[in-house]
Amino acid sequence: MPGPALAGYHVGMRKRHAETKPASRAGPSSGSAEARVAWRLGWFGRLIPLVALATFLPSLRNGFTGWDDSPYIVSNPHMTTPGGLRRIWTTPESEQYYPLTFTSYWLEYRLWGTNALGYHATNTVLHAINALLVLLWLRAMRAPRWAALTVGLLFAVHPVQTMTVAWIAERKNLLSCMFVLVSLLSWLRFRRGGERWYAAALIAFAAALLSKSAVLTLPLALVALDRLVLRTSWRSSLLRILPMLALSVISTLVTVFFEQKFLMHPPQPGVRPLIAAAAIWFYAFKLLIPAGLLPIYQLWQPSVRSVLWWLPLLGLLAGALVLWRARRRLDALVAYGLIHFVVFLLPTLGLVPFGNLAVTYVSDHYLYIACIGFFLAVVTAFGRTRIVARAPRAAIALATGLAIVAYIVVTEIYIPVFKDPPAMWERTLTGNPECFPAQAGLGRYYAQRQDWQPALDHFRRALAILPDQWDIAIDLGSTYLRANNIEAAEEIFQRVADAQPGLAVPLFNLALIAERTGRPEYAMQLYEKGLAIDPHDARAHVALAGMQLGYLRRAEAAQHFRKAIELRPTEARAYLGLATCQRGQGAFTDALTTLQRGLNNCGEDVALLNMLARIMATAPDDAVRNGAMAMAIARRAAQLTQEQNPEVLDTLAATYAEAGDFRMAVQTAQTAAQLAESSGNTSALRRILDSLELYQRREPLRETTMQERR
Repeated sequence: MPGPALAGYHVGMRKRHAETKPASRAGPSSGSAEARVAWRLGWFGRLIPLVALATFLPSLRNGFTGWDDSPYIVSNPHMTTPGGLRRIWTTPESEQYYPLTFTSYWLEYRLWGTNALGYHATNTVLHAINALLVLLWLRAMRAPRWAALTVGLLFAVHPVQTMTVAWIAERKNLLSCMFVLVSLLSWLRFRRGGERWYAAALIAFAAALLSKSAVLTLPLALVALDRLVLRTSWRSSLLRILPMLALSVISTLVTVFFEQKFLMHPPQPGVRPLIAAAAIWFYAFKLLIPAGLLPIYQLWQPSVRSVLWWLPLLGLLAGALVLWRARRRLDALVAYGLIHFVVFLLPTLGLVPFGNLAVTYVSDHYLYIACIGFFLAVVTAFGRTRIVARAPRAAIALATGLAIVAYIVVTEIYIPVFKDPPAMWERTLTGNPECFPAQAGLGRYYAQRQDWQPALDHFRRALAILPDQWDIAIDLGSTYLRANNIEAAEEIFQRVADAQPGLAVPLFNLALIAERTGRPEYAMQLYEKGLAIDPHDARAHVALAGMQLGYLRRAEAAQHFRKAIELRPTEARAYLGLATCQRGQGAFTDALTTLQRGLNNCGEDVALLNMLARIMATAPDDAVRNGAMAMAIARRAAQLTQEQNPEVLDTLAATYAEAGDFRMAVQTAQTAAQLAESSGNTSALRRILDSLELYQRREPLRETTMQERR
């Protein structure tokens, strides 16, 4: 374990008490003196944020892992839909209620979309800021400079920080830590004479909770800070943290509401204290010797009947008893550090169930804030030992430096684990072969790459671990379907539908299979049954409406297309379907309005552009047609398809005819006919040849003309 950079620890308890007297006894100048102490970091202290940046710079080569960062960013509709930012703050639609974290993603999505580089850069910068804040906070507590620098370096480069910094989904950890440290700094300024800093501490704590609710135990850390370091009275401390406790209670209730959907197989109440005690020892070991790090550790099998499972709890209680008896001789920073360590781990120790306990009882990212206290306690305690007092200063500095370098090397090796799904999940399986998320994650990765066999293998292994995970069974069925194994897909979806009659997704998939296998009436019944269970699935509304439109049930289809647009304003097929209904009913002006709205919400969708240009060029109503605009739109659609789409070229030919340029209309229609014939699109070919006859007679295309021909 690294020690301090300087030999000896010469601050006795009397001096410590003098340094940490409450502001009321320190005089009016204590606030400015405190600021000077906090900012006198020296050149080496100012380098620590740069060390943090340099250490995690390789993480900029990482991409998305597909675990949490996909639903948070890549597939999160709030990133793209109108009103997404408002919905992040005002609805329970997000994965978790961390609105400040999701707002940061929303803002960055405007800058770099789904390019992972920008998100990783932000994570790295936030980590460097946090390393600086750790230094400022420790110096504000009047920790010795050598201790502050050593703890700051450990925080900046330790391998357990990799999961938080190199994984985009842990932005919540970085932001919440930043606000926690700001709150702790503000609290110190408040206690030393700056009354206005109390409001800053309260606001920063609220921001931390809105970034990640696991920091809700900060008020307990503030009480420990008051009593052990600042020597404040119990009454003053408890009165001042009451507003923060109220915020913690509110945050707890919100978190419980959001975590309900993730709770699966929580540990029994009787084993939870055993898990919590074992987790504390596990984390201490990983901080001292960060070997065998994994994204997801094996799920323990605790038992109240096993003597071995009682040993961590008994050891923890014995250690707490020893520290309590030695409390008068125990250094304030050591005592506070240990309490800080446990307090910030408390929400994640399994005493209260939360979603991730179904996967693992311990995780590196839970240590991001808690490790500061552990490092402070160990470094300070080590600095007081006789070994350090008698050793040469250079030897202690060298040992510390070597330990830091060793940690950096391990961190550099571990960073690429979070590069992509295969890297993360295969590393997990090396130490945790029965990891359900790893098998499922690899299955989804290979399915996205249309590598069907490994995808099927991993999904089957995942279901062998947890057979009742119906979402993975649905993924398995979908993979069979995409691999054209219709019979296997239908069998799985039917099994899920029978086992879980309250799920709509298997019904939608069975409807798709029925549609593909020539059973349209049955398919529509399944879609209607599924929508009765889940009326909020926009794509199911579109699929059902498309089938109804095929039966010329335009009014019913239009209702479902409108509902899909309401649910998912970026669903281009819904606008296209609704405009098709309106066009078929002769409401060409309404169809144009629908298509324009779709293009405003969905961007340059080729199908929307094509229909818009076609209506403007061929509508029977003179007030609707606009040849010049239709031609510009059709040319854009042709450009987007590199002039290789016969239906787009057919529309472009119609716009030339509307503009009176029949030579170009004939030439373009002939090219479209050649493309349709070469691709085997016989229906498009017949339509194009009919139009070509008109252009050769120097007649423009009109919707009524083509309907009469059909």
